[in-house]
Amino acid sequence: AARCVVLTGSGPAFCAGMDLDEVRQTADAAPDAVWDDASRLAALYDRLYTLPKPTVAAVNGAAVAGGCGLVTVCDLAVAVPTAKLGYPEVRG
Repeated sequence: AARCVVLTGSGPAFCAGMDLDEVRQTADAAPDAVWDDASRLAALYDRLYTLPKPTVAAVNGAAVAGGCGLVTVCDLAVAVPTAKLGYPEVRG
């Protein structure tokens, strides 16, 4: 019955992506869990991209890493002027 799907964040960010510290810890303790998470995220991207209804990313703040991916698979993206898209700086 839905005519379209709108994705947005519930706080100051649209989506900050995964907790990379948690991923590092999980990768050491349970590497299969990391692949399971990645597989589920890929399935979500595919589902949104191929959904027969229009999808809109209402970007209300930062869209980082996986959040940036969510924006790219939507049919339309609308953002507030202060929103930032992209990946965080890699720190050594």
